[in-house]
Parts: sequence; structure tokens; C-alpha cells
Amino acid sequence: MSRETALYALTWDPVTYGHIDVIKKAKRLYDLTVWIWVNPDKVWKTTFSLQERVRLIQQAIWDELWINVTYFVGLLIDYAFEEWFETVIRWVRWPSDIQWEMDLDHVWATQIEDGPITTFMPASQDKTHISSSVAKALLKEQGILHKYVPLNVKQALEARVLWQYVVSITWSIWTGKSYVTDQLVSLGKTSWIPVHNIDLDKIWHDILGRLTNPWYVKLRQKIAKEFWLEVTGQDCFINRAELSKVVFSDSNKLKRLNELMRSSLLVRIRREMRNKKWLLLLNWALISEFDLSVFSNNNVIVIDCDKEVQLKRVVDRSKWALTECEADTRIKSQLSWTEKIAKVNESISQYKWGKVFEYQNNWNDWESISEFFNTVVSSVDIYGELRFGKMVSRLWENINPFEYTEADLLNRLWKNIDANTLFMKLKSYYDQDNRFYHNIFHIVDCLNLLDKYFPKIDWYEELFFAIIFHDIIYDMNWDNEERSAHFAENTLKDLWYSDDFVERVNRLILVTKHNIEPESELEEIMIDLDLSILACDEKSYQRYAYSVRQEYLQYSDNEYYKWRKLFLSGMLLKQKIFHTDLFRNLFESKARENMLREKMAIESEYGF
Repeated sequence: MSRETALYALTWDPVTYGHIDVIKKAKRLYDLTVWIWVNPDKVWKTTFSLQERVRLIQQAIWDELWINVTYFVGLLIDYAFEEWFETVIRWVRWPSDIQWEMDLDHVWATQIEDGPITTFMPASQDKTHISSSVAKALLKEQGILHKYVPLNVKQALEARVLWQYVVSITWSIWTGKSYVTDQLVSLGKTSWIPVHNIDLDKIWHDILGRLTNPWYVKLRQKIAKEFWLEVTGQDCFINRAELSKVVFSDSNKLKRLNELMRSSLLVRIRREMRNKKWLLLLNWALISEFDLSVFSNNNVIVIDCDKEVQLKRVVDRSKWALTECEADTRIKSQLSWTEKIAKVNESISQYKWGKVFEYQNNWNDWESISEFFNTVVSSVDIYGELRFGKMVSRLWENINPFEYTEADLLNRLWKNIDANTLFMKLKSYYDQDNRFYHNIFHIVDCLNLLDKYFPKIDWYEELFFAIIFHDIIYDMNWDNEERSAHFAENTLKDLWYSDDFVERVNRLILVTKHNIEPESELEEIMIDLDLSILACDEKSYQRYAYSVRQEYLQYSDNEYYKWRKLFLSGMLLKQKIFHTDLFRNLFESKARENMLREKMAIESEYGF
């Protein structure tokens, strides 16, 4: 027996746990479709583009539920009527919402007779305080967001509104975290990616021995009383060495101290994060013990080293002159490396977002830290802007002013091509409403594969910019690649790239037309990166196929799927889909499996 069809439509800027709560309830009762309402009056006021909102909803719910996500402009009731939805879902949180929604229902009744029925879906009691506007207001003050929005949304909000990409660093003691952290900050400088080290140890020390606000004085008094410690002066400062001896010898006491300190720590973290941009490192040994990984969206670096190296560092470097036995006790008082990773993975499983970056620091190896830094940046750089800024900004290092005329230099300075401004200009092309697949996320997916499989290839920079520009122009014409190459040429010349460099980039863009054979390894890589989506898992492939269909809604199903079948048939007839040995070994069979399944589904549904 088929179920009633229901429509749940909002602006979703952004999706919250309140929305997801309604989706899960409605899905139990109806065949549900989620629609994004595009309000023409707010198109430039939304935090996220239409494509970003679609992506965020998909990431938040599609692992659990398959729900159609699309958009419309105009009266909701008109679209619900034309698309034959029997029910429209409306979310209510408070009694006042009921009155507004009832009035709206009466208005709709004046527009269409026998239209869809409105169903009021009450918010769960623990979700009534949640809204998109509250989440964004909290964000601006570095408030706690993970109880309001999924972590994928939180990370996107931080990137778009605050320009922050947050990563935690945790470690077992004396594993060389200071060296690693210092090198990450240094690598940020040489990569033109500002890196801020927010040392939670320093915040901890300030709470115990520097801050004189009334709350912190009372907190120290309470700590001293519970742990039988002496305090200094009227502000009741605590000797950290004495406190450490007490709590690090008893896990229960350490847990109790964490409970006492947690609220104060969160307040000070917020203050430290304010007005800092780009890559922020929340640096503390007790990230896992305090359950703080959600504040970096479960993106956590875990540093470790061999036990022998660790003990030697403890004895050699401890300012409290610990013996090896005391050092071993101190080490065992904290979670081990594997326990820290397990704790973060538990949070990743709970929130369905995040990544653990494991780093073994036995020899303070600069080269391995450099590679590790690039891996972390690529993973958290969800829009590609950190890497784009790195590429564009470092051009200044390579410019020799004596090679140019004064007029050329003045012209360059007058144009003042700022990496961030240029990135947002390019992103605006990829954010156009017709870009359901060929958007900024396709670009980032290609960049991530480039960094994963070809990070040290010659001509990396040409590949990077070819990926950035190859779909910058995308409409229903057949010369998109040519116009994208022309766009890239003008932009790169403004950035003072050489004619030879621009020509190589243009060639790489043109091969993504997929009607000419590649003539070099670089062109083979470019084609393979562009087609890599064909080899994704089955659910992601369904999402890809659905998204491409959304880009051609002006065509009927018969028109579109005839063309789509021709494309799939042509690809399947090729001797090889992927040109590089690496991608062919990794992805060829899966890509053929996905395309054959889609082709057979089209034949079954439409009979051609």
C-alpha cells in the first residue's frame, strides 16, 4: 500500500537538529520530499548558497534516510499542488507558531481549492529552542553550536561566517607536541595560511593563577577546598605543581577537576578564538578527557611516540625533576594514544562527522611534518579556499620587481588581486542555482584526489588551477570548456602567470570536454580526476545521477534519459574509462558497475 506524499519546505539556512527531528518523524508517516524555498527577496541575504544548503542537508540526513532534495521559487502551495503532494508539513515549536501557521493555512485555502492538507508537526520538547537564526547568532560569538546543528553544518558555518577552520591537537605527555605545533605554525607562514595556536594549557594556567574575575576566585577556593591545597593571596592562586601531584595520581580526582573547570575553560576558549581567521589549533593533552573534540568538529590530530622515547623525554625535560617511576605514573594518569583515538572515533560515530589525524613523532622529522600539514589542510579545507589562497598568495614571493616596468608594477598593485576576494568571485560562479553537481564541491572533490594521489607531481600548480577553472562556465551551450579556458587565461594573466603556464592550464581544461585523447600524463590525470565521481559508492552515485538530472530540468524525462543513456553507453563502450594505471586499478570496475546499473534502470523505466 502506497503512502501519502508529503512536502517539507523551508529556506534551510542552515539545517538544524530541529529540522532533522521533523524529517525523521514525517518520514515514518509519509513518502517525504524536502524542498528548499528560494526567496527572491533574500537570495543575497542567505548565509549559504542554494547548492551549499542542498549539500548540507544531504550530508546531514542521507546516511540514514533517502530523501529527495530540490528547490522552487514562488508560492509553496502552487508547487505542492502541481507536483501532487497530498500533505504539506509545517513545523511548530510554540503555541504562537500554531496561530501563525493556521493563518497561513487559511491564506493558502484562498489561493487553491482542494489543495494539499497542512499537517502541523510539533517539535520534540528538547528541540523547541533550536532555530537557524539562534544558531547563527551563537556562532558570531563563538558559542556552542554542536547541540543546535550537525557538525558538518557547524564546520561550514565557521568557514563561511568566521573564516575559521578548527583542528584539535592532543597527545600523550612528552610526545613532542610543542615541536610539532611550532612546525605547523611555521608551515602555515611559509604556505600563506595563517595558523593560530590556541594553547589550552595556558588558558588552564590563567584560570588557576592569573585571572582575578570573581568567578575564578570562587572557583579556585572550591578547588583548594576539595583537594586540600593551600592558596596564595586574596585572589586564591593555586600552585599548579601541587595540584598536578594530587590529580595525576588519581583518575577520579582528575575527572572531578575536569568537571569543576569545564565551564570556565569553555568561556576562555571562546575569548581566545574571537577574531582569529583561517586555521585554528585547539592545543591540549586533555581534549579527549574533556570531550572537547566536537569544538573542532571531531577533526583531531593525535600525536604519539615510542614508549622509550617518551620516558626519556619525561626524565630529561621535566621541570619538576621526575624520576622514571614518577614519569610512568604521570603518563598512565592520562588516556593512552589508542584510548584518545578511540574516544574521538566514538564521537565521530555519534555525530557522523570528523577525522582523526595520527602522527608518530619519534624523530622530529621536518619532511614528514610538512606532508602531514598538507594532509590536514586538504581534509578540513571544505571549500578549497585555504589551498587557493596558498597558491595565489605565494605568487608575490616569485615576483622579481626588476623584471617589470614601473607601469606594470603599479598596474599590479592597482588591481590589488586579493586571494580571498578572488576566491569568492570564482565561488559565486559555482554557486549559481543551476549547479546541482558542477559546483564548488565537485571542484573540492577533485582537489582532494589530486592531493591524495599526486601531491608531488611535476606541474602540480597547472593541475590545481585547471581543476579550479574547468567548470567555471557551465550552461546549456556546448562551448563551456572553451569559455572556461578563456576565463582562466584572463584571470591567470592578471596574476602574472607566464604564457606557457596559461597555455598548459588551458589545454588541461579543454581535455575535460572528453572528446579528444590526452597527449600527456598531466592530461590523463586531469581527465581521471574529472571522471572520478563515476567510481564512488552506490549511494553517492545515486546522489550524483540525481544531481545531474536536476541540472537539466528544462528537458522532459524522455528527452533527458535518452541523452543520458547515450552518454552511459558511450562510456561503457570505451576500452578504458580511466587513463592512468593508478585510477584504472582503483576505480575502473566500480565505475563500470555504477554506469551499467544506471543504464539498466533507464531501460527498465523508459523502455529505450
